[in-house]
Amino acid sequence: MRQIRDDAGVEWMVYEVNPAAGAWRSVESLPEGYRNGWLCFESPTEKRRLTPLPSGWEELPIDQLAGLLGSAALVLRAVQQYGHTRRA
Repeated sequence: MRQIRDDAGVEWMVYEVNPAAGAWRSVESLPEGYRNGWLCFESPTEKRRLTPLPSGWEELPIDQLAGLLGSAALVLRAVQQYGHTRRA
């Protein structure tokens, strides 16, 4: 796990997600591009996923790692409101 700060000063935790090592129901249930894992960027207000998992991301200089943030896909989080779940 690594920590970066973007140009706006927002702090992001960056970590690898490996579905083969986790408690997934089935790796095959994931979209094709996510089956070999992804890089997760998580801030207090946002989460993003980058696929494919960049090899050697742990050793990338901070500026290069921060540059990958712009290529990562925004994750829509489910929001609970009045007993109903909707996407935010």
